[in-house]
Amino acid sequence: MANVLITGANRGLGLELVRYLASLPSSRIGKIFATTRGPTPCDPGSELGRLVGSSGGRVVNVHGCDVTTLPRRLRTVRCTWPDEGGERAGGGGAGRGGAG
Repeated sequence: MANVLITGANRGLGLELVRYLASLPSSRIGKIFATTRGPTPCDPGSELGRLVGSSGGRVVNVHGCDVTTLPRRLRTVRCTWPDEGGERAGGGGAGRGGAG
């Protein structure tokens, strides 16, 4: 199961990728981190907001991302979401290489 990060997820190609990946079974695609530049979470009535709301937690809006904030936001994502083994994604285990 792969976790995916998509930039520009609120419209165009980014939104279509989120929509497509969310339609795949969770055995193939786990979490979908849909990044947007806006400083607040996406509007629940927007297309992305509806995908987030209907995904059962698979689609996560990571807002406030641009070229200056993306590295910090990626660290937040890596340290926040448990991987399929229950550990923090990327963090701390032997051979895992994370700061956790």
